[in-house]
Amino acid sequence: FVYYLSGTDRDDVPVMSEAKIQSKTLSDAHKPPREIEQKNVMLEPEAEPELNTEKQVSSQNDYTGPLRELAPTDVQSQVLYEAEEALVKTCMNERGFEYITNPYVTKAEQEKLEPIPPKPGDIEAARRRGYGIAESIELGVLSNGDSNDSVNSSKEIETENTVKTDSEADPNADLLANMSPAQQQAWNAAFFGDMDRDNVESSSVEGSIIAVEIPSGGEILWDSNSCLSNARREIYDSSLKQVQNQIATQALVNKIATAASQDTEYQGALEEWRSCMLSHDLSYQNPGEAAADLQREYSEGKLDVDALQRKEIQYASIEAACIQQYSVVDTYITSEQRAEEKIRKTEAEQINDLHADLQKALTLAERYAPHPDEVNLQ
Repeated sequence: FVYYLSGTDRDDVPVMSEAKIQSKTLSDAHKPPREIEQKNVMLEPEAEPELNTEKQVSSQNDYTGPLRELAPTDVQSQVLYEAEEALVKTCMNERGFEYITNPYVTKAEQEKLEPIPPKPGDIEAARRRGYGIAESIELGVLSNGDSNDSVNSSKEIETENTVKTDSEADPNADLLANMSPAQQQAWNAAFFGDMDRDNVESSSVEGSIIAVEIPSGGEILWDSNSCLSNARREIYDSSLKQVQNQIATQALVNKIATAASQDTEYQGALEEWRSCMLSHDLSYQNPGEAAADLQREYSEGKLDVDALQRKEIQYASIEAACIQQYSVVDTYITSEQRAEEKIRKTEAEQINDLHADLQKALTLAERYAPHPDEVNLQ
């Protein structure tokens, strides 16, 4: 994952937008890509700050976020994914079911399905795309149904005749479509397992159904006897440990983000950004809040897509200019790097253990998804 600062939550913890190189889990829904003819709307924001719009947000170009060794690289993600698919296929076949492996979705392919929002402080991108909200709506990634208070939109999205079918997005769709309801249920039971919530076991052992609470709320639930879980257990030694490591890694990243958000230098830059925004009659406390407001207005039916796009380009251009003028992103990155340095000292043992587990998983995965010798997985 590549993390970008996109504001803070109500506890002043930075919200990090993720430019995902999605290593899809088998339970992910496959959204068919839509090739849509988009309008190039170029609007000048009112009273935009006078800045050199060709200046780039320097630190963002090379910085990829904290604790990078705990996140798989592009190639590593592909190896882990393809190994999991191969193991699932073997398991499904052994249980008497056909299974067609899904191809790995590359970064470029993922961006077509889920466009990455412009980086904070990128004025040129903000002038073209705003926050990327209307773009996501027109690509079918975001709809007004994504809000609890949404209403139906009268906006119709015209698509080309190149839209992929469900079976092209997931090659197993045709298999299931040609099965009886009973066969479909049996296929899903083999793949996902028996997800009867009453059968939940302790999260401390590999039982049948395992539930692990997420610190931020909710839980992760899975059947350790499913083909999906069997595959992950083969790669990660324990499906439970895999989930626990993911949660532990995210907790470390969150701890760094919390410390960085409270840094005095960053808070000073943020205060200057607020004053800059207020000078343009935008009274937001944190980057990203304007985008959330506009998305809510669309969800509530107060804006159609065209009006949303005009308004987001105006707001995003001002916000990007203010971010750039007061080096908000560069300051945050510096604060984050200081926070990461401290965490690396206090949590060195845990970080080393998490990294070792990832390397072990990669070694096991390469047995089932070998890559050329010149590819370095370490």
